[in-house]
Amino acid sequence: MVSAIQTIALSRDLVVIRAFELFHDQLLRGVDGALDQIEDGLKSVLDNVEMIAPMLQTLKLHADQPLPPTDSVDLARRLFVEYAQHPPFEPLIIRCIEEWPDNVQRVATVLSVGVVGAVWLCLMSTSFTYKEGGVEIHKDALSAEQIHELRGFVQPKIEATLNLRAERTGTPRKDEQLSSKHSGGEKSFN
Repeated sequence: MVSAIQTIALSRDLVVIRAFELFHDQLLRGVDGALDQIEDGLKSVLDNVEMIAPMLQTLKLHADQPLPPTDSVDLARRLFVEYAQHPPFEPLIIRCIEEWPDNVQRVATVLSVGVVGAVWLCLMSTSFTYKEGGVEIHKDALSAEQIHELRGFVQPKIEATLNLRAERTGTPRKDEQLSSKHSGGEKSFN
């Protein structure tokens, strides 16, 4: 049997993106509890949850922003590989890659910050149970080190996209506008 990691590696970029979108939809539909509860669960793993608080705010404020195709594909592959390291998820990943819906009339390989963020939050969370039909998958917590390593991969790609967009449009990012209002005009970045 071909492993999920092999399947991910051998799949075309478009397939990875569509499968990741399906995985996102399946994951959020099957996760017990809201994303806010998953976010709250991070507090029990991280000594200093404030370290990722600015990133969580960025994900919420910029959820609809598209990521560049290369970053979208890189993030989708990396997050798929991270999930594939939890063996119960392998069948779900393979199913998403094999059965992604071909009903969308676009060929771009782009994901939004929100889609990546939601899957990232689910992966980082302390633990959760995925339930759909007769399938139930329990995922245990990542360690603080694993969370920081994954953040180190995901965050720069999202930040670079948002900064470039703000630079091109001449409009401050939503999180910059909020932090500027709260700090008397000074920017506060993580």
